[in-house]
Amino acid sequence: MKMQLPQLVRFLTIHAIIGFAFAGVFTFGLIELNAGNIGTLLANAEGYPLPTIILWFMLGLTSSSCQMGAAIMLLDETPKDGGTGGTYPSVFAPLRLARVPPSRPRQDSSPGI
Repeated sequence: MKMQLPQLVRFLTIHAIIGFAFAGVFTFGLIELNAGNIGTLLANAEGYPLPTIILWFMLGLTSSSCQMGAAIMLLDETPKDGGTGGTYPSVFAPLRLARVPPSRPRQDSSPGI
């Protein structure tokens, strides 16, 4: 029997992989284009492959998080019961303000000190 991941875990895993793939392409582009002399800097770094792997991993965490967040925000799911997903009270209700006549400036007769 084949074990299958829950749908949400599979969804997030796929988008995390897409984010890490994008980070790999971006890292490769940075190194090959030698933008800001980063390719030379990484190639001549002590412990050569480790700084490149760390750069790819950190870019991968960032881009996969952005990819997963964008994918979640773009989900278009309607509730199964046909509802609208819930009703919330309106927090931003319009306020009715009363017009107050401007006050007259105070006539101060005391001399300024």
